[in-house]
Amino acid sequence: MNRVDKINFYICNVVVFLGIIFCVLYDCFRFKLRFSMTPCLMHELLHLYCFGCGGTRAVKAFLEFNIIDSIMCNPIVVYGILMFTYYYIGGWFRYVLHPWKRYFRYREWMAKLSVAVVIGIFVIRNIMLVIWKIDYLGDLKQFWVK
Repeated sequence: MNRVDKINFYICNVVVFLGIIFCVLYDCFRFKLRFSMTPCLMHELLHLYCFGCGGTRAVKAFLEFNIIDSIMCNPIVVYGILMFTYYYIGGWFRYVLHPWKRYFRYREWMAKLSVAVVIGIFVIRNIMLVIWKIDYLGDLKQFWVK
């Protein structure tokens, strides 16, 4: 492992450790968070969902261990956590077993899948809203249902 890889590995460990502490505080002690919504121009002007709509709710649902709700709000959050976990486990394999070998490499299909998920949820969510009047998030139904 070269120096930059070691620094990145240690930073990832600190992030995971702080994340575990945060989840324990949030779940056990009902540590309160303020999730404030910032205005979204697409949301306000066009009354459509943007690529990131539902992201904050997805993080909140994930912290409450509601994985299905998190995926329904915005699946890119769970996908990002899965990708981080994938590379984190690969880092441990590399650190413990063979420092000169990379176990989990960057794959181009992973990046393409993340773009497809973001664009797909954008298109599907807005088609469901405009054509079928289905609004899972419940923010824009009043503009489209008469």
